Parts: sequence; structure tokens; C-alpha cells
Amino acid sequence: MTEEAKGANPKSKPIKQQTKWVILFILIFISIGGFVIYSLYGMDSKPKELYLQTERNAYEDTMEHFKEKYGDSLRFKEAMLAGPSSSEINLTGSMKEITSDHKGLAFFLTILNQTDMDIHSIRDPENEVSYHTIHLQNENSKMNAAEIIQSSEQLGVKFPVLYDRFFYLNVNEYGDFASKYDQNYAGPEELDISRLNWGDLELSKGELNQIKLEYGTYLLDELKDDYFSLENNVEYESMTVKELTLEMSGEEVKSVLTGLMEKFLDDDELQHIIAERMIHITHAIKLDVDPEKINESQVKEDIIKRVSQWKQALAGMELEKFKSVILVDEADQIVDRQMELYGDENRFQFTTKSHGTHREGIIETQNASIELSQENIEKSNGIEEVIELALRKEDKDQHPIDMNLTINSEYSSDAANQQQVEREIRFQRNGETEDALKSGTITQEKSINLNSNLMEQRLVLDINHQGQDYSIQAESTTELLEQVSYPTITESNGENMVELTDDDLYRIIYEEIGGNFQEFMKVMDVF
Repeated sequence: MTEEAKGANPKSKPIKQQTKWVILFILIFISIGGFVIYSLYGMDSKPKELYLQTERNAYEDTMEHFKEKYGDSLRFKEAMLAGPSSSEINLTGSMKEITSDHKGLAFFLTILNQTDMDIHSIRDPENEVSYHTIHLQNENSKMNAAEIIQSSEQLGVKFPVLYDRFFYLNVNEYGDFASKYDQNYAGPEELDISRLNWGDLELSKGELNQIKLEYGTYLLDELKDDYFSLENNVEYESMTVKELTLEMSGEEVKSVLTGLMEKFLDDDELQHIIAERMIHITHAIKLDVDPEKINESQVKEDIIKRVSQWKQALAGMELEKFKSVILVDEADQIVDRQMELYGDENRFQFTTKSHGTHREGIIETQNASIELSQENIEKSNGIEEVIELALRKEDKDQHPIDMNLTINSEYSSDAANQQQVEREIRFQRNGETEDALKSGTITQEKSINLNSNLMEQRLVLDINHQGQDYSIQAESTTELLEQVSYPTITESNGENMVELTDDDLYRIIYEEIGGNFQEFMKVMDVF
């Protein structure tokens, strides 16, 4: 890596002052996270090792709780990504009056208000095929409204109530299709129908161990013993705790983080690991990917440019100090933590407290704060969970922000494979409940049987939006299967969008679809 490559691009836009602080705090948080994950058991009782082991324990407890609560869901979804499955979703709605400035949303809500919508989906990950059918039903009729199929070779859609043939596009003919309607089209000739699988993003054991070894060792060496201190028998909220502190001067913080970024800028292997996964994500969320622009060389160049900008921004910052304090009870559980970063006439503070069934976290800067709290209350028929989120921001050039969100959840069952919860939501802005989302309730039920390869879910959403009451209910059943079947599209049952002439389109739209659409609206009682 040359010094020129490591330096910031002179044409790059400067990083805003507030953004510098956010990036810096994130870098510190990630560094401590890597420092913790790399920790080893059986260390001695020095403050550094105690701090490290305590954070490691907190990390493992969090991961264990996550696995207990979401383990069955994750295993089921992993199986869905690996093999065939089918799902049935039933949607119903109830609205007294449809009011929306968005015509498409208003039309959808009107249909949902007067009909039941059934969506049947088949997925075949191995062959990269998904097939969906949509049926609409009211008291007058039931009809197959749409069929959608997507594979690595084709995209196709059919509206049987309007026209009983697929409109399809072969992905390798995308350039011809685009040029047909835009003579100046200069994009890719082929659509990229890639699917994002967790296996494409997950780090291998070898990659993870290499990162731990390289960066964990660096952080263990750079975070010196004298940055840490221990005070025993500290009184805190009617208990006696240990106080572990990590404190660094501004220059020490900059030295550690600058070295970390320089190490990354010289680390071609880690750049490759990140670039490879960014490419997978880009291909999955964007169909018209230009392979000339989205390749590993270009992505790595962009990553290097961004990290170089962070390095330059860090060099220009005046930091006073960084301080992290954790309070640990007799069970070696963290009951309070506080991280503070000072400098440039700014303050960035992150605080969390965990005592019994109450947890809270606060992020503060000079002119903004985010507060999040959680309280679990055991009841005879389950658990009540109260989550409160407050966001405040003062700005002399703009209107201040003062928002509060409260979610009150009643759990009658909260096992890994069985969940029943009713949530009440209240939203306020600037002290008043405004005409956006005022309040609402969400009822969720989920049942997973890994032995039967079955997952059942139910969701009821009751909200007040723009002064109107809406109720939407969804019930779904998903089954893991050995094999599935779906149609294939050929010239015998489809219209190739590249080959359709203007005369063909005119005939289909005006002679066939037009009349069928009027009949469809009458049958569904929309008009």
C-alpha cells in the first residue's frame, strides 16, 4: 500500500463535524468489541484482564439469551434458505373510510377492505426459483388475480383475470428490452437475479480466526495495562460493586485507532473479505448491476478511500479523553456502564444500566440525545414488557425534535417455538400526538414445530393513521418440503416483452385487458 493510497482523496467531500464524532465513537466501540471477543479464559486478576473477561461474560450472556429466544426461528429460516418450501398467507382488512394521497396505496386498501387476499408462495433455493399466486375473494367471487415467477433465467407475471398469458423477460435480453424504450440506454445487457444467502455473508472459521488473531492481538498490545484501573467495594444503589475503568488521553485514542486503520489499509485479505460480501449484497438488492462498476477492484478502492477519509478526519480532531466505566455486581454481571468521549468542544456519551428487570441506555451529544428503556414485569398470566424510546435534538437553524415512542407488550407465551404477544403502541412528537401514527395495537402469534417442518404465524395490526382506524390481519403457514413444482414459461403460454410490437401491445391492452378490467372491478365491487 503506497502512502498516496493511504492518504485521503483530495476530491473527496469533507466529513461533517458531527459525523466525525459518530464515526469515531463507532470505531472505538468496534475496537472494544473486537478486544472483548478475542479474550481468553484463565487470565490473571489484573484490571485489564478483569475488564476484558467481564465484557466477555456480558457478550456470551447476550448471545445465549438471543439463541434461547430466537433459535428455533433462525433454524427454520436457515432451512428455508437451504431447501424447498411453500407458504400460504391470508390477508384481510377493515377500514371505515379510505383516505390516502397515494393512489396506489388507496387502491390496495380498497381492494383489501372488500376482499380476502390469499398469497401462495413456492420457493426452490437450489434452482433459484420463486413462484407466487395471488387470489382475491369476496362474497361474490373468488379469482386468480396474479401469478409471478422469478428464476435465474426469467422474470414473468400473469394476470389471469385480465389476460391468460405470461408477460416475461429473459434476463439475458434485458439490454434489448431497455434499448427498445430508450435509444440512449448504455447499461448492462443482462439482469442479475442473485439471491442473498446467509452463507454468502457468514465468515468462515478460518476467516474469523485470522481476524481475531490479527486485530485482537493488535488491540491487546496497544491497550496498555496502565489504561485500566480497579476499585473494589464501591457503593451503588444499595449494593457493593467493583468499578472497572478504561481511560485514555485523546492522543492515545488517536494513536490506537490510527494504527488500526493503517493495519486495515495494508490488509488486502480483510479488504477482500469485506468487498466480496458487499458485492453479494449489491447483486441481491439491485437487478441492473453493471459488472464493469461492481467488481472487487472497484469496491476495494471505494473502501480504501472511505477509511482514508476517516483517518484524515481523526488526525484533524482535538480529543481530550475517552473513558469507559463498568460496575460489576457479586454475580459478575454488569449493572451499569458509561462511555464518554470529550474534545472539539463536543461530548459523546453512551450509558447503559441493567438492574433486575430494568434496563436503560442513553446516547448523548452536545445538542441531541436518544434514550431507550426496557422494563419486564412478571404477571400471573405471562410477562409485561414496556419499552420507551425518546429522541431529542436542538438546532438553532432548524425546528427542534422531541419524539417519544412507547411499546407496551403483553406476553402470554415467549418460548423459542411458541410466542403470543399483544403490543400497544403510542407515538408523540413535540409533546403532542399528531395526525400521523397516533396509536395502535399489534397482536402476534407464532408457533414453530421443527419436527413437523411447520411454522404458523398470525399478525393483527390495528392503527389510527391520519384520523382513520385501520385493521389488517395476516395469517400464514409455511412448510418445509422435499420437492416443489411450478410452471415454466415458453412461447406457448407467454409473451416475450422483447418481441412484442406496438401493435401487439395495443391489441392486448385495448381489445383484451381493457374489457376484462372493467368486469373485474364490477365483480370485486370496487366501483
